[in-house]
Amino acid sequence: MRELTRAELAEARDLDLGAGSWVRIEESMLEPFAESSYLVLAMLPMLLHELLSVTDARMGVNYGIEEVHFPAPLPAGAEVRAVARILGSEPRGEGLLYRVGVEVELRGEPDPALAGEVLYLVY
Repeated sequence: MRELTRAELAEARDLDLGAGSWVRIEESMLEPFAESSYLVLAMLPMLLHELLSVTDARMGVNYGIEEVHFPAPLPAGAEVRAVARILGSEPRGEGLLYRVGVEVELRGEPDPALAGEVLYLVY
């Protein structure tokens, strides 16, 4: 896990966060979702939490999605992990808005289940 202060995060550009642990997708996880693509999108905060901690943030929020694609289906039994990179940041009021490029890899598959850019805001 990469630990950064808000000041370090503000200076980060194209900072590779690496890959997280593999997580198995169980059938029971897929059932509540109409399409499995929404499951992988909902899992992003959990998957990214393992890669980055803003050590001096009082609070952080999922701010939005800039773009997202679902190149491959997410079948039950698959194992996934996040691979992420901080793309940049900008001041937003008293907070710091930062952009993360992310892919959710499927173990053993050439295409990811998700690829895109997400936004987080820390105070």
